[in-house]
Amino acid sequence: MPKAQQNPLISVIIPIHNRAHEIGRALESVRTQAYPNLEIIIVDDSSDDDLKGALAPFRDMPLILLCHDRRRGAGAARNTGIKASQGDYIALLDSDDEWLPKKLNRQLAFLRSGNGETILLCSGYILTLDVTGRQETRSPQSCATHRHLLMGCDLSLGSTLFAERRVFDECGFFDEELERLEDWDWLLRYLRTSRVEIIPEVLVRIHLSLRPPLEMVQDSAQHLFRKHRTWIFQNGAIDILKFFSSLLVERSTAAFYESKYIKTIWFLSCAIAAWPFRNLDFYRNAFGRLVMIPTHRPKSALLSERPRIMHVITGLDTGGAEKMLADLAIANHHTGEAPILVSLLSGGERYKNLVKAGVKVQEVGLIHGRPVLSGLLRLVELIRTEKPDIIQSWMYHADLYSLIALMLSGRRRKTHLYWGIRCSNMDTTQYGFTLRLVIRLCAWLSFLPDGIVANSIEGRDWHLHIGYKPKLFSIIDNGLNVSLYQANLALGEEVRSEFDIDREAFVIGTLARNDPMKDYPNLLATLEKLDSTVCIVAGRGTEKLPKQPGLIKLGERQDALRILHTLDVFVSASAYGEGFSNAITEAMSCALPIVATDVGDSSRIVGDCGIIVEPGDSNALAEALRKLQQDTALRHEMGRRARQRITEEFSLQRMVSAYKNFYCDPHAFMSKAYSPPQPSGQAAQGA
Repeated sequence: MPKAQQNPLISVIIPIHNRAHEIGRALESVRTQAYPNLEIIIVDDSSDDDLKGALAPFRDMPLILLCHDRRRGAGAARNTGIKASQGDYIALLDSDDEWLPKKLNRQLAFLRSGNGETILLCSGYILTLDVTGRQETRSPQSCATHRHLLMGCDLSLGSTLFAERRVFDECGFFDEELERLEDWDWLLRYLRTSRVEIIPEVLVRIHLSLRPPLEMVQDSAQHLFRKHRTWIFQNGAIDILKFFSSLLVERSTAAFYESKYIKTIWFLSCAIAAWPFRNLDFYRNAFGRLVMIPTHRPKSALLSERPRIMHVITGLDTGGAEKMLADLAIANHHTGEAPILVSLLSGGERYKNLVKAGVKVQEVGLIHGRPVLSGLLRLVELIRTEKPDIIQSWMYHADLYSLIALMLSGRRRKTHLYWGIRCSNMDTTQYGFTLRLVIRLCAWLSFLPDGIVANSIEGRDWHLHIGYKPKLFSIIDNGLNVSLYQANLALGEEVRSEFDIDREAFVIGTLARNDPMKDYPNLLATLEKLDSTVCIVAGRGTEKLPKQPGLIKLGERQDALRILHTLDVFVSASAYGEGFSNAITEAMSCALPIVATDVGDSSRIVGDCGIIVEPGDSNALAEALRKLQQDTALRHEMGRRARQRITEEFSLQRMVSAYKNFYCDPHAFMSKAYSPPQPSGQAAQGA
C-alpha cells in the first residue's frame, strides 16, 4: 500500500477566541496522538490576547495560523479552517478541550474498517465542568435519523468529530448566523441523508468553563427552530414538540447560570408542558437545579478578606486530616485570624496541641459509632452563638452533621458551608455499615453545601463517580511546614543504635495505622523477598502485626521525625483510599526517596523523586526497593529532589493562601483554573 494511503493527511481544525491560556492543553493532546501525518489549522477569530506567544512552545508541530479581522463566531472559524485544509480527513477540536491518546488512530481505523459505508463518526467523551470540578462520562448512541437529536445534541461535535473531507462538500458548512448550537444545526442537516456512527470508547475530554449568555442562547434557539420547524413537522407533530421542548431546556439552563431564576422556572415549565415524557434523569437534574436556587448566591456576594471561619471535624486524634486542620488553624491563629474549631468527638492528641497553641476548640460530645441528638443540638447552638461566615467541615461524619446543624440553626442563608474530602477510592466493604450509610447520604445531599474541597484529584474524581454532585468542587493540596523537617544524620545514627540496627544496614519503613487500606500484608510479603533489609513500621495497631525477620513494630508513636531520619527509603504500600498522603510529603521533606503504590495522588506528589508501582504487587515493590538499595547515588539524588519539590510545591504557606483565596471568592479561585502541581518529570514507573 502506498505510504500516503497508509498514513493519509488529517487536518485538525482548532477555532479560538481569547483562549491563549488554554490552547496549550489542546495542542499538547494533539501531540500525544503520535500520528505521523497532520496539519493543524488554528483559526484566530479576532482574539486580543497573546495567542502567538502561547503557540511559541509548539513550533515543532505542523501549525498553520489563520486570522479573522473581526469576530465571526465558532462556526465561521471552523468553516475557514475546513476550506483551507488539504487533508483527506477532518478532525475538529475546540481550543479548550483535549483529545485522549490514540484518538485519531482509533477513529481512522474505525472509518477504514467500514468499507466506505461510514464517512463520519464521533466518540464517547468525559464532560468536565471546570468551575465545579464535576465530571460525567458520556457515550452517545449512533444516529440514523434526525429523531436521535430532537431531545438535544449530546455528540459534542466540536471535539469528537472525525470525518472524510467530502462530508462538507456534500452537506455544506456550519451556519455562520448561529452564535450557539451551530453543531446541532449541522447534524440535523447531515442526518437528512446520512448516518453518524459512534465509537463508545471515551476518546475526548470536553471542558465547560464559560457559560454562554442567555441572550445569545435565545437568539440561536429561535433561529434554529425557525430553520428546521417545517421539515421536522412534516415528519410528525410529536417531533416538533420534542424539538421545541429541548430548545426551551437550553434557555432554562442559560437563565439559571445567569441567576435569572424566574426565567429559569418559566422556561423549564414550558419545556415540560411541551413534552413531559422525559426520562427520570432529566427530572432528577431539574429538581436538583430548582432546589439549589434558594441557596444560590450571586458571584458578587463576596465575603470580607478576614471572614469568621468555623472548622468542624469528626475528631482530633492522630491522622492526616487532623494534622492538616491543626496546622492550618495554628498558622491562621498566628496571623490573628482566630479560627473556631469544633470536634464532634472529645479529646485526642491534636486537641492537646491546638489548646497549647491557643486555638479555641469546642467539643460537642458525640460518642464514637453512635449518633447522639444532644451532640447535634450542641453544634446547632455553637453555630447560632458564634455566627460564622463560613463552616468548613472535614471528613464524612462532620460533613453530614454540619449540614444538618446549619439547616437547623436558621443561618443557612448567612453562612457558607464547604465540605472537606480527604480520601479517594475507599473500599467501604472493609468498614462498618454506618460509614457506608454516611457516605451514601453525603452523595445524595452533596448539592446542598456551597462547595466541596478535596485534597487530591483522585479523591475528587472518585466522589464524582459515586454520585457526588456539588456546586463547586475545588482541589487544595495539603501543605507542610518544611522547616520542621531537616535531614539529621546524627539523629538517624542515634535511633539506629536505640533499635540495635547496624549502621550499614538498608532500612526501609512506613508511618501508617494498621488498616486494610494501608495493605500491610503486601509490605510484609515484600520484606520476605528482600535480603539484608530492616523494615520499621509505626502507627496505631502496627504492634499487632505478625512477627517477621527484619521487621521492627513500634505501634503508635509521637516521634515520627526520629523514625524518618533512620530510614534510607520510605515505602507507601497502600491498596486504595489514599487521597493526599501526608506521610509521603513528610518523608520527602526529610530528603528520602519514595517507593509508593499508584493510589490516590501519590504519583503526582512523588513526581521524579521516587518509584511508583501498581498496588498489591509485592514483586514490583521488592524490585523497586532492590534497585534503590543497590544504587546509593540514585537514592541521594532522589532525596535531594524530594525535599526541593516539597519546599516549592507543597508548603504550608501555599495551602494557607489557597484556603484564604478560596473562602474570599470561590468562583474567582476556580475560574483561575487552579491546577495542583504536576510532576517536574515523569515519575519512575516500576523499577
